[in-house]
Amino acid sequence: MRPDTQSDIIMIRRLKRLAFAALVIACIAATVVLFLPEKEAAAPATSGTDAVDALPVPMPQTDTGETPHEPDHKGALAEWNTYHGGNTLRGFAETTLPDAPVVLWTVLAGGPVRQTPVAHRGIVFAATARGVVIAVTLEGRELWRRDLAAPEPGSDARGDIRIEAPITAVAGKVFVGADLGDVFALRADTGEVAWRVNIGGPARGAINYSDDGARVFVLDQDVGELVCLNADTGAVAWRSAGVDRSDASPAVAGDIAVFGSCAAALHIVSTDSGERMRDIAIENGGGQIAGGAALADGFACAGVRDGRILCADVAAGKLAWITTVSEDEAFSTPAVHDAWVIMTTSDGRIHALNRETGEIRWQQDLEGAPASPIIAGDKIVAAADGVLFFLRLEDGKRLWQKQVADEISGPAVARDMLIVGGEDGTITALGADG
Repeated sequence: MRPDTQSDIIMIRRLKRLAFAALVIACIAATVVLFLPEKEAAAPATSGTDAVDALPVPMPQTDTGETPHEPDHKGALAEWNTYHGGNTLRGFAETTLPDAPVVLWTVLAGGPVRQTPVAHRGIVFAATARGVVIAVTLEGRELWRRDLAAPEPGSDARGDIRIEAPITAVAGKVFVGADLGDVFALRADTGEVAWRVNIGGPARGAINYSDDGARVFVLDQDVGELVCLNADTGAVAWRSAGVDRSDASPAVAGDIAVFGSCAAALHIVSTDSGERMRDIAIENGGGQIAGGAALADGFACAGVRDGRILCADVAAGKLAWITTVSEDEAFSTPAVHDAWVIMTTSDGRIHALNRETGEIRWQQDLEGAPASPIIAGDKIVAAADGVLFFLRLEDGKRLWQKQVADEISGPAVARDMLIVGGEDGTITALGADG
C-alpha cells in the first residue's frame, strides 16, 4: 500500500499550484508578508522537565472578561473532542446551522493548520504542522499557545516536532501526537505540559479516548500496534500485537477499539486488555484502510484504497455489506447517522449510502480533494480545496459554498458554529450573522 493519506493528496495538489506561483512570489516577496512567522525561540521552560514553552499572544484581542463556557451537554453540541466529533468518529452534530454562515472571527496561528480543530469546555484547540498548539475561546479570543518544538534549556536548537495527526481534547487535557512518536498531554486551561512520552513509532493517526476519559489510545503507524496510555500520567497500560502499517485513526466505543490497516482488514481490540479480539478481512484486493472507521450501534463503517465503502458487524466479525463507489481511494472518515453513511473519495466526489444495505442513494462532485465530511442536522458539511460546502442530506443538492482559504481542514462543530483550520495559518469560525 502506498503511504498516501488525505494530507499527502492535498500536498501534491498544493505543490502543483506553487510551481506556477513561485514566479509571482519572487517578485513581491520583498514587499509583502503573507503570514506571521512562528516564533523560533522562546523563554526557557519553568522546570527542568518541561522542554516546551508557552508563547506570547501575537494578535492583541479585546478582553471581554468572559470565562470559557462549560459544556451544555446537549449531545454532539457539547463537545467536538476529536477531528470527527466524539470517540466513535461518527461525525454527527444535532444542530441547526444558518443557511449562509458568515465569518465570525479569524485567528492567526503562525503556521499551517492542516488538521481539524477540536472543542472542549468552551475552548477551541488547534495545532500547526510546525508544533504549536493554540487555545481560543468561542468568541475568538486567544487564551494561550504552546510551542512543542521550543529549544531545550541552554540550547538554541528547536526540537524536531512535526504534527500531521489530528489532535484530541477531553477530560481537561489536549492530546497531541507527533511524527517521531512523541505524545504530549497539555492542560486545557493553561497549555502547561502535563506529560510527554514516546511510543517508539510515528503517531500520525488521531489519539482517541475511553468513554470515561481515563485512558487514551494511539497507533504506532509503522507496525500497527495500538498503545493505551493513562490519561493523567502517560504511563503505558498495554500495547496490542502489531497488525501491519496503519495510517488509520482508532474509533472507540465501550470496551472495544476498531481500526484498519495495510493488512486489508478491520481490527477489533479490547480497550481493557489490549487483546486483539478479531480481524475482519476485506477481500478481493485493494482493501487497505487509511482513514478512521465510524462506529454506530455495533457496526463499523470505513472506506478502502480501491474506492469501496464497507459496513462491518463488529460482534459477528463479518462484513454486512461492501459497495464500490469510485475507482479512487476512499481514505476519509465516513459520517454516520440514522440511515445514512456519507463518504468522500480522492476523485473529489461525495457519496451517500443506505446504512442498512449499502445501496448508493446519491453522489455529488465537489471539484477538489475533499476532507472527511460531517452531518449537521439535515445538512452535510464538507470541505474541498479551501471551499466549505453545505449539501442537503436528503438528495445531495448543493445549498451553499464559501471559499475560506486556499486549503482548509475538515470542519468541526462548536455551539452552532463551524471551525476550520487553514493552510494559510488561520483558524476560522463561521456562524450566523448577528
